[in-house]
Amino acid sequence: MNHKLLKKNRMLRYFIDAASEIIEKDGVEAITVRKVADLAGYNSATLYNYFENLDHLISMASLKFMKAYTDDLHNYLKECPNSLCMVLKIWECFCYHSYASPKIYSYIFGKNVAKPFPNNTRQFYDIYPELLNSLPPDIREMLTQDDIYFRALILLQRCVKENFFRAEDINEINEITLFIYQGILAEILSSKFQGSVQDAVEKTLKYFRKIFKIYLLKECNLVY
Repeated sequence: MNHKLLKKNRMLRYFIDAASEIIEKDGVEAITVRKVADLAGYNSATLYNYFENLDHLISMASLKFMKAYTDDLHNYLKECPNSLCMVLKIWECFCYHSYASPKIYSYIFGKNVAKPFPNNTRQFYDIYPELLNSLPPDIREMLTQDDIYFRALILLQRCVKENFFRAEDINEINEITLFIYQGILAEILSSKFQGSVQDAVEKTLKYFRKIFKIYLLKECNLVY
């Protein structure tokens, strides 16, 4: 990595760390450009040299709160016998952490989130490579996708290789599962969901298994 890029990543890290500190203490709503710049030790004009706007900064700072999810993936995947198990277990882990922190995850992956910052996630992990170093390459590839649609699709493509699903069906499967996930996340955000985080996770996986069963090419266990 050249000196200019190292300097840029170091500056980005100062601002992202400051923004994430504010989010952790006071919530996303408390973030302002001035607060972040002051905490990072720079002025607001300097911040705008590295971020297009406040939303750009918040979107990157929010990704720091996915560390609990990425760290937990090992526990969910360590006994998976096949790619179908991996899909369900990764979704289970993702749902648990996103339903526990719905505002943060909705900001990153909500269905109404605009995508004005291409390669945002990949750039974030270039700045914080230590957050993914312990994960296998295919999981790292999934985690560096900006769009939740493509993150989930990568998982289903592995299932095609192992003959669980037909290639022509996985886009449809992906859309349906995302509708389910985003619908339940929206219910949690609006306080309409009457139940615990675990209840929400179990409900999501129950619907996922029903969908998967329709498209499966062979009999297999869907409860891992």
